[in-house]
Amino acid sequence: MVVIALRKAGYLELDQSFVVKMAKLLGVFVCVDLYFFACDLLTEGFPGGHGVEVVSMLTTGPLAPFFWIEVVGCALTAIVCFTPKLRTNPLIVAAGLLAIVGIFCKRVQLLVGGFQLPNLDYAGPVSPYTVTGWESGMTAAYQGMVYFPTPLEFGVTLGVIGLGALLLLVGLKYLPLKPTEKSH
Repeated sequence: MVVIALRKAGYLELDQSFVVKMAKLLGVFVCVDLYFFACDLLTEGFPGGHGVEVVSMLTTGPLAPFFWIEVVGCALTAIVCFTPKLRTNPLIVAAGLLAIVGIFCKRVQLLVGGFQLPNLDYAGPVSPYTVTGWESGMTAAYQGMVYFPTPLEFGVTLGVIGLGALLLLVGLKYLPLKPTEKSH
């Protein structure tokens, strides 16, 4: 997506064949990710296994929207990347966005899903965002503990995105990317 944007803005001269090669590479990476994801689901959801509740939480439970967005988005990305007629710049950008959204959904599944099933016998960390109800005393207050990011975690995420944008803008300003008469 960045290469296509830089080409459109005139900062980068690159033949379309290189963009197509990068799109094919994106398609390969997405397919490998989907393959390993399917392997995880198969081993976890095997009949008689102990991970059936994890698979059901992903496919039909509270994390199902993230699961299906990832699977469908990554499959559509692979279709765009491997079909020659669909490898136009707007569809390649859309495929790149779908891949980013799919990987974000995978991270949400790992982070939030890991906190949905208790794996320890004692209580976890307590914050104002984990207490679900004080009406029935201390025992019931922590019974429905579900992870939710704190404002600090949202701030760190925003800071990382801002740092990436700053580095991109500084690179565009100070790196000699725009072709000049001297470069020809």
